[in-house]
Amino acid sequence: MHLEKVYEKLEQEFIKCRDLKDISIKESNENFISLSKLTHRHIKIRYEKLDMLNHFNGEMIVRQSVGQKLINIANHLQNNYAHLALIIVYGYRTDEIQKKYFFKYLRIIEDDYPWIENKDELHELVHMGVACPDVAGHPTGGAVDIAIYDLNTKEYLDMGAKILDYTNSKKSYTYSPEIDQQHHNNRMFLKTLMENEDFAPYLGEWWHFSYGDREWAKYYNKPFALYQQVPHEEVIVKEN
Repeated sequence: MHLEKVYEKLEQEFIKCRDLKDISIKESNENFISLSKLTHRHIKIRYEKLDMLNHFNGEMIVRQSVGQKLINIANHLQNNYAHLALIIVYGYRTDEIQKKYFFKYLRIIEDDYPWIENKDELHELVHMGVACPDVAGHPTGGAVDIAIYDLNTKEYLDMGAKILDYTNSKKSYTYSPEIDQQHHNNRMFLKTLMENEDFAPYLGEWWHFSYGDREWAKYYNKPFALYQQVPHEEVIVKEN
């Protein structure tokens, strides 16, 4: 099958913006915690983008259950894969930053596809790379961008495409045909670790997982999501 056709088939499996809009939310009112204050040897925190450094004293925050699930995975690594750790490069994002990224990418998509006039169709194309602001997971505190870190080599486990690297965005698709078997195995290892703690993957980015947001509810066919988006001025960070 031609490579372009393979990617089109993969994209059909992605959760769409329109799939998320009608999912109801029963907010759990769960607090946030700072991942930056965790002292677990098998959890590393490293912002790959600098846009959140002016918020929360530069600390990376997520919902409390998300943090506990990451600790559970880290404990599993400690007990079974002692040379490996989680490395989290993004957690909560303000809705303002989400909108900035979305509309910046929208302008690029509009230039690349000038023949598409339907706004919803354009938004779906953008959503494959930057989530629609009204349904995005990062502003809920339920989404993380995450990889595996080798404590011996001090390097990321090779996934065939760098985390948050959009220079060849389709190579970042979880099931991209342009990666070798070891890259695929590494991606499946991460995906299995996360799914075992009830995180939902976004198949357009091997590094993106969420719990409690609308994408999680859609992926697992839950009756409702647990987390709504929280404006940054309303975020309550609980002491770890």
